[in-house]
Amino acid sequence: MKFPEPIEDRIFLVLAILCYLVFPFITEFEGTIDFKIFKNDLNDKLVTNWLANQLIAEIFIFLLTWQACGISQNRLLKSIFYAIMLDSLYTSVLAILFGYDPSVCLGVVRYSFIILAMLYAYYILHTKK
Repeated sequence: MKFPEPIEDRIFLVLAILCYLVFPFITEFEGTIDFKIFKNDLNDKLVTNWLANQLIAEIFIFLLTWQACGISQNRLLKSIFYAIMLDSLYTSVLAILFGYDPSVCLGVVRYSFIILAMLYAYYILHTKK
């Protein structure tokens, strides 16, 4: 399995700063869009703010775990960070498609996938040396 390479330090620093610059503006986002995307009615200010907050948080988690996965030398840690990175992508897609009210089944699938990926990382990659 090929893990992602680390992001160059200066680029990572700029991306992290950009995320922190966006966080304060998202919580006070006043605008709405006369548009519905799946179960998200972006005409509602609360839904628009929630979706924007969810997406920027998942982008930040993705960015951090990408870098952690890239710089870690331990295959177990790499695998765990990689699983969390994939979870942030999956959570972003769920937020866009189903809003903040996805079915319980999707949550079970999400958490099961992450737990299985971590168990795989431990039992196959870590203990098999």
